[in-house]
Amino acid sequence: MKSQEFKDLIPDYILGKLTEDQDVAFSKYLENHPEALNEWSTIKKYFDTQESEPSNKMDATFYAFLEAEVDNSKGSKVKQ
Repeated sequence: MKSQEFKDLIPDYILGKLTEDQDVAFSKYLENHPEALNEWSTIKKYFDTQESEPSNKMDATFYAFLEAEVDNSKGSKVKQ
């Protein structure tokens, strides 16, 4: 596997969409290329720290914004 092929597989690896053969090739590439392993560790650490689900605060903020927009919309219609 070449460097570009490895890089092209990263998104599918993260999403769990690699075929069995691709997964084996990806792992072997990491074993044989320490510089890629260092880069991969940084990328993996980033994705491991990201929230996979929206937080409750995000939901509350969204619904507060939505409610304010609905209220503003109702106020605009009354003035016309």
